Amino acid sequence: MALAKPSLIEGGSVCFAASRHAWYLAAPKVFPNAKEVPMTIELNHTIVPVRDKEESARFWEEIFGFEHQKPLGNFQPIHISSQSLSLDLDDRKEVEHHHYAFKVSEQEFDEIFGRIKEAGLEYGSGPRSSTDMQTNTWNGGRGVYFRDPNGHLLELLTQDYT
Repeated sequence: MALAKPSLIEGGSVCFAASRHAWYLAAPKVFPNAKEVPMTIELNHTIVPVRDKEESARFWEEIFGFEHQKPLGNFQPIHISSQSLSLDLDDRKEVEHHHYAFKVSEQEFDEIFGRIKEAGLEYGSGPRSSTDMQTNTWNGGRGVYFRDPNGHLLELLTQDYT
């Protein structure tokens, strides 16, 4: 069945008429100031489930150098000083494993990776090869994967994937 030529209808939609049936495609929304007004949305905090928030806080502080803050209610916040972001550690009996990726500078990569090796942690070149004791060079940068004491898969990368 051949489609007729598309025609513009009221509201900016496009109509394709095929015999008795018409198919409509909505026109994309246009935000005229999108490039002129930057978005101010940023991630402020996320909850990280852990078995022992004190032990976990020490791990994140020792490996990454994140600031270990005073408890806030049930949470043990870990502040990432380069952002207004905290990882709010929360004690759980059962911990579902998550993936957390951190973009770092070349110098930070060297420092953190040195602490990973010094701590005797297994590391790897990819999410499914997190114990091959290799790093990767994806997108012209360096990357490494390793696990925290709760089994969360942590990633360091020096170049964005996108």
